[in-house]
Amino acid sequence: MQSAAAVVRAVADADAVALVALLQACAIGVRTPAATGIAILANAPPGEATNPMRESLAAAGAVPPLVAMLRDGTAEEQAAAAEALWKLARNTANKKTIAAAGGIEALVKLTRKGDTAGKSKGARALWSLAFSDASNKAGITAAGGIAPLVALVRDGDAEGKANAAGALQNLARGDEAISAAIRAAGGIAPLVTLVRDGDAVGKANAAGALWSLAFSDAANKAGITAAGGIAPLVTLVHDGDAAGKANAAGALDSLARGNDGIKAAIRAAGGIEALVTLVRDGDAVGKANAAGALWSQANGDAANQAGITAAGAIAPLVVLVRDGDALGKSKAAGALWSLANGGAANQAGITAAGGIAPLVVLVRDGDAEGKVNAAGALKGLARGDDAIRAAIRAACGVEALLAPNADGATILKELAVNIAWKEEEEEEEKEEEEEKEWEGEGVAEGRGKKQRVVQFGRV
Repeated sequence: MQSAAAVVRAVADADAVALVALLQACAIGVRTPAATGIAILANAPPGEATNPMRESLAAAGAVPPLVAMLRDGTAEEQAAAAEALWKLARNTANKKTIAAAGGIEALVKLTRKGDTAGKSKGARALWSLAFSDASNKAGITAAGGIAPLVALVRDGDAEGKANAAGALQNLARGDEAISAAIRAAGGIAPLVTLVRDGDAVGKANAAGALWSLAFSDAANKAGITAAGGIAPLVTLVHDGDAAGKANAAGALDSLARGNDGIKAAIRAAGGIEALVTLVRDGDAVGKANAAGALWSQANGDAANQAGITAAGAIAPLVVLVRDGDALGKSKAAGALWSLANGGAANQAGITAAGGIAPLVVLVRDGDAEGKVNAAGALKGLARGDDAIRAAIRAACGVEALLAPNADGATILKELAVNIAWKEEEEEEEKEEEEEKEWEGEGVAEGRGKKQRVVQFGRV
């Protein structure tokens, strides 16, 4: 009782040194309150990668006794220690400390052999350790962590499944070898099942894992499709919570890139309509991811371009270019770029929806990706009729597209030349008409103007 009271006091006082000293002094079997106290202090605020309290706890020596609890503690102590390590691992520096203390191997063992709570908390700690840390991802893989995480996605309770899916998402992100290992361990099928049948958190995390697995990996894309993954992802875009919708849209984006068969399957499953709704009604992340998925769907695919336009995508994409965050603006401009390349009807639709003005603003003021995507959309629009080209030029002037604030992107220059070339051609045609009345002069002057544009660099 005296120890428990001391823990309560140390937590109330936010006294990291006293709390760690209590943990170190406790015997096996009575360490849970101290570990739980560390987890409480380490928990707030969760989003900071350099939180001072978590630094203080690690500096006071919290990590070694917590790792020891994983090895020799009771089931309750192991779960409490894993929770404390998970929250300490939110600090970037603490990830290295935990790994150096042998925490990865102990957590993998707990995820494989612990009780229900221990497996779940162990997976959650591995999830934190794997976040943006290539060394820890390699360490978890080398310690045999993939197989028990896949097993937990398949057989765990709701919390365990969600935590294991989150860990697999972070492990697979940006690592082709680990993605292949997850596929080889049978990870795709249970993740698809979790997207379909899990609770809200499980569905969102499983969709995130499929997103990571599908990114630039043709074999994983085929595996997800063969496992029936497209339909539940489309359903999640339509019916999930905010995180589920955003992650499912990201997964559909990765699946669709460069694969015409998968793009057609997404369209057949009703994915276009669900993505358009998310662009219109989602949160910032959901809108951006849905716009990216529509961009992938529209890219070089006439049937999808028609379906996207028919679903009413142009207006909300234009709104997103105007009002979204940086990522949303960029992705929406990319989607409009693909649609503008789809012909006169789309070009007219984007123009009628007021798309030119926000695209011009994005060329001038956006981030690097946003500028290039907006310029690409304007370039596609400039292939349209005279009125569209005139509207683009009136909105910004070709000269503005060549200004230093355009980052010197080649596509901006190409857009300017595309408009200028057409204008020169039109002027030449006019002068050739005048040649009928003024012999020779119009043709020569027109060719001279055309030559100047060629020297500048025609598209």
